[in-house]
Amino acid sequence: MDKDKEQKQPGKEDSRSQVKTGATMVETPPSQPMTAHSAESRMPCPTVDPKAGETRDCESCRDHIKGQVVHALGKTWHPEHFVCTACKKPISQQFFNIHDGHPYCEQDYTNKFLNKCRSCGLPIKDVTIRALGGTWHKEHFVCQSCSAQLAGQGFFERDNSPFCQKCFEGQFAPKCSSCEKPITETAVLALGKHFHSGCLKCKRCQMDFSDNPFETINGDPYCIKCSTVTQQTLINNSSM
Repeated sequence: MDKDKEQKQPGKEDSRSQVKTGATMVETPPSQPMTAHSAESRMPCPTVDPKAGETRDCESCRDHIKGQVVHALGKTWHPEHFVCTACKKPISQQFFNIHDGHPYCEQDYTNKFLNKCRSCGLPIKDVTIRALGGTWHKEHFVCQSCSAQLAGQGFFERDNSPFCQKCFEGQFAPKCSSCEKPITETAVLALGKHFHSGCLKCKRCQMDFSDNPFETINGDPYCIKCSTVTQQTLINNSSM
């Protein structure tokens, strides 16, 4: 007969402290592109009397504009002088973007200022997911294990990677030594093992003693009353 003489008190461990759920995640729409439009000037060489109408000067070269004029950023430009701040090429697309009040072609704006996806490394042109210290395409913010979409819902973190609840619990949550299911709340620590609260019971009467002292006989937990009865039974049997 192997009986621990000392009473044992089960300990507790909060399994939730090992994970981060619902880490900061926001969906941020990108900057809206500005529209540049061209218009044909019907006026001759701009020597127009100021009282009859406004003269149009190019914001870049300050010369009068003859022929086509580009209206953008509240100013007027020669088409060849309305250029991208980065590549210096005329902006001929229907759309352009601005940064700090300066115009950029779509390609340079994308490469210089848009967030890059932590998963694929490419610029994010639509919705940006911010989580785990990085930015992601919405479709690329997925469970590291099963690839389930995680945007707009809570998730678990392990080694700075996101996981859905099912995969996280299946891979990383401690297992109950009694029912063998993952423990996602408070774990009861006893006999060097983890238990759900309510799964640590007396072997004889099945009383839950997760908050009560117990004794062990041959490595099995018994409440104090059943321990006394069991010990006596073992003594009687051994004396026969």
